[in-house]
Amino acid sequence: MTEAKKDLVPAGPVGAIVEFLEARKGVIQAACMKNLDAGTLINLARAVVSRTPDLAKCTPISILQAVMFSAEYGLRLGSLGHLYLVPFWNSDAKVHEATPIIGYRGLIELVTRDGRVKGVEARLVYREDTFQIQLGTDARIHHVPEWDGPRGDGDCLGAYCVVTMDGGFQVFDYMTVKELDAIEAQSKSKKVWPRYRGQMRVKTIIRRTLKAVPVGLTMAQAQEAEDMAVGAIDVEPILEEVAKTGTQRLKDKLDAGAEPAGKKPPESGGKPAGKAPRKRKTKGAKEATQAAEKAADGPAAEVTGDPGPSDDDNPFD
Repeated sequence: MTEAKKDLVPAGPVGAIVEFLEARKGVIQAACMKNLDAGTLINLARAVVSRTPDLAKCTPISILQAVMFSAEYGLRLGSLGHLYLVPFWNSDAKVHEATPIIGYRGLIELVTRDGRVKGVEARLVYREDTFQIQLGTDARIHHVPEWDGPRGDGDCLGAYCVVTMDGGFQVFDYMTVKELDAIEAQSKSKKVWPRYRGQMRVKTIIRRTLKAVPVGLTMAQAQEAEDMAVGAIDVEPILEEVAKTGTQRLKDKLDAGAEPAGKKPPESGGKPAGKAPRKRKTKGAKEATQAAEKAADGPAAEVTGDPGPSDDDNPFD
């Protein structure tokens, strides 16, 4: 069997995987950033594969590539929630492959590394929380969690992220649960989302918010590499479709020449039947979320005030 074919054979027991990586320790060390070394990465890989038996089905070359990804971007596998190894089936090559997935803590580590971003705060909003978004010249987020209320996946109304830049100014963005679910539906990470839905929602809003701020080259390269490995999703068209109102969808049909069933277009000079809906004040998290749906796809706004402590309720472990 040639060396190339051996690389496509399942890695097998943990010991065989470690042996394969040890034989390439010099290559791994050459790719390591200053905060890591090849021995540490191989030990972390050993621990990850031991906890995830399906990784033994993956090709050894894919595990090596994932370890090299970890070395190049200075993200530790598993232990700190920076980077995860997930087995995927490659239908073209007919093999399982270990794929590096950056955790939301890994995104924060990368984006704060060069000093331009001082902090990233991302939270989920639940239906019994007190939550308000104020846009305009005095943009801000007010969020008081109801810790004793229901906080399951089905109770989530959305997610927001606040990025604090060097110099103190802040940028925030918000996504409704409908938008987050649309991203999940299009994701290739079908094994990851159901098990870690809260964490993946947090990661999604962080990635979206970071589009509005300058990020370092390492961060951009890491995201691009992950997208290439997992399959990039163009988020904005998905969110644009989700955010369309009934009126906009009706307009799209009319523009396409399709007349909606059961409806007649108003005669020339006539007025549409019915009264315009009355405006209502929003109260509480649910109403605030509905009000924010209209603005969720707009540009991120500046926010003032203390973003609060980091979210330790959703460890991606």
